Amino acid sequence: MNVQGFDSTAARQALVDCQVRVNDVTNKRIIRAFRHVPREAFVPKSTSPAVAYSETEVETAPGRWLWRARDSAKLLQAVEPAEGQSTLVIGAGLGYTAALFSDLGMKVTVLEADDDRANAARAALSAAGFASVETTAGDLKAGIPGRTFDVIYVDGAAAAPEKAWLDQLSGKGRLGLIVRDRAAGHARLYRKGAAGYSTLFEAAPPMLPELEPAPAFTF
Repeated sequence: MNVQGFDSTAARQALVDCQVRVNDVTNKRIIRAFRHVPREAFVPKSTSPAVAYSETEVETAPGRWLWRARDSAKLLQAVEPAEGQSTLVIGAGLGYTAALFSDLGMKVTVLEADDDRANAARAALSAAGFASVETTAGDLKAGIPGRTFDVIYVDGAAAAPEKAWLDQLSGKGRLGLIVRDRAAGHARLYRKGAAGYSTLFEAAPPMLPELEPAPAFTF
C-alpha cells in the first residue's frame, strides 16, 4: 500500500463531514467510530489508501466489498449498537464493519464463508488493533447455530433474510440488511418478535455471492 503523503486522520474527518453526517447520521458514538477506524487498513495492500475513502464500493476480495460510508453508517445507526451487546457480522470481508462495531464497545463475531476468508479478516482486524473480534467460517445462510446475538448485520446485499438469522436474534435483537431485487436495493430493519420489517433507505451494495437466489428454471 502506498501511504506516502497520505493523511489518514484528515481523510477520516473528511469522510465524516462529507459522507456520514450529511446523510442523517447523528449518533455521536458512530461518528466517533468513523473518525477512529482507518478504512485503508481493510482494503488490499495493492489498493491506494485514498480509494478506501471514495464515494463508491471498493472490492476487497472476490465477492466482498467495502461499502460506501453513507450506506454502512446509516444501517449501523439503524441497528442501534449498544456497548457490551453482541453482534454477528455476516460476510465481513476484511472486517471494516466488524471493526466499527468493536470500536463501539460491542462483542463482535465475524462469520465468513471459508477458512481463507476468515483468516484474512482475522489478520486485517488484528493488524488494525481489533484482535478481540472473533472470526469463524461456515455457511453464511445458517448463521451460527446454537448462539444468539443482539445485532446481526449482513455486510453485503441479500435476496431475502434467512430464517436462521431471525431465529438467532436475542430477545430484543435487531437484524440489519440490504435486500436487492435486481438493480434496486432497500435497507431493512427486522426486530425479534415483530411482524414484518421497517424499510429504512435505498442502497444497492453488491450482493454476497453466497446469498444470491438459486437460478430459476426456464422452459
